[in-house]
Amino acid sequence: MTAFRKVKKGISLLLCTFLLFSVIGIPAVAEDKEEKKDIPKIEISFTVGESTLKINGKSVTVETPYVVDGTTLVPLRVITEAFGAKVTWDEKTQGITLEYKEVVIKLNIGKKTAYINSQVTELLQAPELKNSTTMVPLRFVTENFGADVSYNSQTAEITVVKENTESNSIKDYALILKRTTKDYIGDSYHKWHMPMPKEMRLRDRTFDGYYSYFVSDDGKREVMITIKDAESSDTPDTVAQKLIAIAKEYTLIESTKKVDKSHSEYYFVKYKDKEMTYEHKGYLSNGKIFYALSAVDNGATAQEKQVMSDIIEGFVLNFPTDGSVEDLSDVMSDGYRVFSENRMKFSLKVPADWIEVRLEDKENEFIFGRIQSNRLVGRIGVEIYSEQSGQTIEQWANMDRQHNIDMFNPACIIETSPVAPINVAGVSGYSYMIKMDNKKEKIIMNDIFLMKGKYRYNLTIELEESFMNSKDYYNAVLNSFKVEEIYVEDVGQLTRFEQKNDIFTTYEEKNLECKVDIPVNWNREEQNSTSVVFFDPESGRGVNIFTNENKNADPAEKVGRQLKNYMSEEKGAQILDSDDYEINNIKMYFFKYTLPNENDGNFVYTAYIAYGNGKLYSIVFTTPYIGDGKETATIFKKIVDSFKFL
Repeated sequence: MTAFRKVKKGISLLLCTFLLFSVIGIPAVAEDKEEKKDIPKIEISFTVGESTLKINGKSVTVETPYVVDGTTLVPLRVITEAFGAKVTWDEKTQGITLEYKEVVIKLNIGKKTAYINSQVTELLQAPELKNSTTMVPLRFVTENFGADVSYNSQTAEITVVKENTESNSIKDYALILKRTTKDYIGDSYHKWHMPMPKEMRLRDRTFDGYYSYFVSDDGKREVMITIKDAESSDTPDTVAQKLIAIAKEYTLIESTKKVDKSHSEYYFVKYKDKEMTYEHKGYLSNGKIFYALSAVDNGATAQEKQVMSDIIEGFVLNFPTDGSVEDLSDVMSDGYRVFSENRMKFSLKVPADWIEVRLEDKENEFIFGRIQSNRLVGRIGVEIYSEQSGQTIEQWANMDRQHNIDMFNPACIIETSPVAPINVAGVSGYSYMIKMDNKKEKIIMNDIFLMKGKYRYNLTIELEESFMNSKDYYNAVLNSFKVEEIYVEDVGQLTRFEQKNDIFTTYEEKNLECKVDIPVNWNREEQNSTSVVFFDPESGRGVNIFTNENKNADPAEKVGRQLKNYMSEEKGAQILDSDDYEINNIKMYFFKYTLPNENDGNFVYTAYIAYGNGKLYSIVFTTPYIGDGKETATIFKKIVDSFKFL
């Protein structure tokens, strides 16, 4: 089962809409089965008396751990590398503060008194300094971070294991569920709860809370809760239709409309395959669609199957406030969540109602977006790259600014600011602003560039002006952005992908009897024997080449003018340019026009009409209106100028 498909980053607020709608537009149900993955975990293993430890599979040589009166002390570095915990050292008091998720531990060298989230406790052995290395009690620290510690008396090996939930929340879900005694679990922000899936782990939860996936250790029991924003066309019947369509791919057991314990109506299907039996329910409520899905191995006992049925039946759309439900929500009182990325060492606040766009194959890029009335009104993006020899942060900012000015439609750009110094949480950098009008809303894009250690950060905050003025999201996000130095040995080289729009490859389309040069980073998709499409998923640009019969052998100019007149009558269409064009001894006629799109704003089309090989050729370029700039014009001209008949 999977909630999100792989997506790529767009170039702007408008273009990023494609990404967000591709994510929230799918029903996020059992369309595909998720590949079985190991539950993410932190692991430390070593033999007492040896200086080389295994930390998350990597050999690390440190000051040798030792035992004092039955307590194992290890270098503080072991804890920070394994857990990614933040450490603060107070030289005056010899004090150590360790922060991991929501756990804060305070220790002092030579003192047995310690504090866990301000609660005082006594240590069996005080922290020590040995050879200028801070040594801390292993079991005390790691167990309070939610890990299990085991000791093999025969081999003298100590193993520390902490299983985690794949999430960027500041909440430690694995620790919370390990310690909870509550019988129910839910989300106070999204207003749902259900019986606690006992003996199952929360394997994955998206930062926005739209997806929560529980699984047993043996993978034979699963529960998935998925939320998506409803579209204007969604009704209880369309939700039912989606579930029925899924169930039809399996052996159907039950399909019916039901009412839950809170008197909410939902649709329910039960189906199975050769391995698992699934129970699946869907609600439409308050502009959102909720799906609850369980899967249990067909070989499970009757009691185990009943437990899974009870979980799905007990899923309801409310959240009791009597303290009986373990709350997964991490929304703070100010209406924001804190996104914390331990590996890339940054954190920032994100509005609670914004959606996380997961870039599954890119560990150094992060996107969040806000949908309002089927329209993207905000985007936050973070990109991290290794330092680049010979290029300063100021030069990077100026290069990025010029690239965007060339990329955007000059008719859309209202105002630009020069690159200027900025300081974010004590880190110096540079920023610039571009204000645009995409014919629907004015957009303000702020790009911030920072350097910390060996890595560069690009923070983008992009909002519609009206939305930005009503709520000061920009300052809230910017002021919350914090970065720490990344360990090069942990992350390695992160290279910025540069678009290869200046490198072309030739395609010979034998069915169409023509050839054309296309940028190497564009994708090709053959529609049928008379049509082929090339497109750039990063920018939204594309070209469709297709042929039609031309029995009357009408010249390209005549057909082109007829098509132009026809398009000019389309609602909202605007003809921007038209003229004769000749290249490679081929006479063409082109016309350029815009057409509005309800969700994605205006698009610009440029159609070239040519006659050859007894056929009528149409070469139709498309780009979002906001992206119809100098760069797009250069690319399109190179493509059309390369066109030849075979």
